[in-house]
Amino acid sequence: MNQLLDSLLEHGFKAKMKNNIIYVNLSFFSFPVAIAHNIPMNCYELKLQYWRYALLTMLFLINLLQNLSDENLVFSILFGALVVGFPISTLVVHHKSRALKDYIDSINGE
Repeated sequence: MNQLLDSLLEHGFKAKMKNNIIYVNLSFFSFPVAIAHNIPMNCYELKLQYWRYALLTMLFLINLLQNLSDENLVFSILFGALVVGFPISTLVVHHKSRALKDYIDSINGE
């Protein structure tokens, strides 16, 4: 794992390791993606963790609907922007993770 971390840092990825999992930040507005070592298959797996975006989108959507029913315009605009922002951030992560996925696949020998 340390060799992979060093290699990712050499290739310009912003990576750090915690609890034997490598986390790579792809952009400022996104959650980090995780790279874990699958020991039985002896390969590295890229985990994009889309569940975080779905959960936060649902929570902010509930807050948006609550603020709309209370006619609170300022918070409605704020939560509306966040509800729209998380799916956009998901698309950014999906697009930017292609280079990382290609690199991981080349290490795995696929």
